[in-house]
Formats: sequence, C-alpha cells, structure tokens
Amino acid sequence: MHADNHALQRRRAFWTGNRCERGAGKENKTKDLPNLYAYKLKRLFGYQPLAESAAPRGHVALPRVLNLYEDYPFWFTFFTKLGYRVVLSPMSTKELFTRRGMDTISSDTACYPAKLVHGHIKTLVEMGEKWIFILYQLWQLETKDAQNHYNCPIVATYPEVIANNMNEIFTEYGVEFTHPFVPYDKDERLIPRLYEILKHKGIEKREIKGGGPRGARRAAGI
Repeated sequence: MHADNHALQRRRAFWTGNRCERGAGKENKTKDLPNLYAYKLKRLFGYQPLAESAAPRGHVALPRVLNLYEDYPFWFTFFTKLGYRVVLSPMSTKELFTRRGMDTISSDTACYPAKLVHGHIKTLVEMGEKWIFILYQLWQLETKDAQNHYNCPIVATYPEVIANNMNEIFTEYGVEFTHPFVPYDKDERLIPRLYEILKHKGIEKREIKGGGPRGARRAAGI
C-alpha cells in the first residue's frame, strides 16, 4: 500500500474507484448519448396551444412550477379539450426570480422552487392573463414501486401562500387566481371536484366526464 501511494504521488495524479473513464485516465469515446434533459423538456412542454380563433372559452394561464411542471401534459390536454388556449409561463431565469415577485416572498426559509413561483405568477400577470390556475394537490398518481405518493408540503400547499401574499396584485390587475384542492390521484373524486371548480365557467359535467381526466391522461400519454 505504501509503495502504491508513492507511485501515485510521483505521477502527481490522484483518483479513486475508477468508476468513469476520466478517473482512469481514459478518453471518453461515447459521444452519441441522448440529452435526457432536452428530451424531458420537449416531452413535458412541446405542446401546441389552440389558436385564438379555435379557443371559444378564451385563455387559462398555467405557471411552469411545482406540480404543474411535472403534470403539465395532463392539464394542457384537459383544458385544451375544454376549448381553452393554454398559456404557459416562460422558463425560469435569474431575472424572473430577482426582478419579478421577489417583494411578495413572505419567508426567506422557503425553498428555491417555492420562491420561483412568485416570479412565474407575476410574469403571467404582466403578460395580461386574467385567469391563472394552479392546484392544491396532496397526492400524485400512485405507482407500484413507490413507498408512498404524498407530495412535498411545499408543492402541495404553496398556492395558498401565493393567494395570500399576491392578492393585492391580483386585485390591481383584475386577475382571477384559482387555487383549489384537487384529488389528482383519484378519478372518481377528481371528476365531480373539477366540475365543482369549473361550473361557474359554463362547463357542464358531461364535458368533464366525456373528455375529462381519463381521456386527458390517455391523450397526454400518462
């Protein structure tokens, strides 16, 4: 062991484990691996919203944050089938974080993804959107291998923080901010709940049943 250490020191090279070609001093010859980040970004957000003329019910704005980030394919498909043009907030940037919404963050101890929500919401407001939808969601869809499917408390409940800390902005700009509790993991509860939330928009229960959660999940590939 002592001799091995001396050999390493003389060569002025230090590595351990040899778990990758760089640590072993070999060249990385694999150049054709797919960019999974680019794939995920396109898979989640590569949807074409309805044209203005093809959206009889107008706009619904979705912030690209928290559970809506991962579940965007479902909600995009759901609202599109109901005749809405879905408007998505832009990608997160330093400007979005520092110059928009920063003054409405109520606690410095909140995690970074939570703080970003303020900037995304403020951006949608400044874009002129009049209806912003984000849900209060305790549970994700259950999977066989997961120990549980309970959302992080911030993901589940942060829309309530936004409602209380940005209400003056919503009032000033005439924005309807919808942040209901939604049982996303249970279709038998989700259908009546969505009808309860959306009936004031003139949406009938048969529309939600016909092309609602199950149809939206199939169309979105979920």
